Amino acid sequence: MFERYGGDENLYKEIAYSLEDLLKVIKKSITLPLLKYSLKYVARYLNFEWSAGDEASGVNSILWYQQYLEDPEKNKDILEKIIKYNEDDCRATRVVKDWLMTLQSKDLFSKL
Repeated sequence: MFERYGGDENLYKEIAYSLEDLLKVIKKSITLPLLKYSLKYVARYLNFEWSAGDEASGVNSILWYQQYLEDPEKNKDILEKIIKYNEDDCRATRVVKDWLMTLQSKDLFSKL
């Protein structure tokens, strides 16, 4: 991303170093009764719901964006839907992260 957008390379490296792939943590540490371990599956397992319901998906967000670009003035509601979907993804990630931190604080990882 730094190469594409520029900015402070040291800050970029510091941020990138501190990121953690929650999917890898879950796959490595926990067995859940799920078909997949994607954000959608895990967050829904933890009772998180996207405001767009079953419509919520990465593929749909791309389609929504294409629709928005066809007529940005007319399709402002679609842009709002995309923004809400992305906000929901961030909230879902936070739910999963907080759940993992709860497991860690209860020292459940060492018992798995």
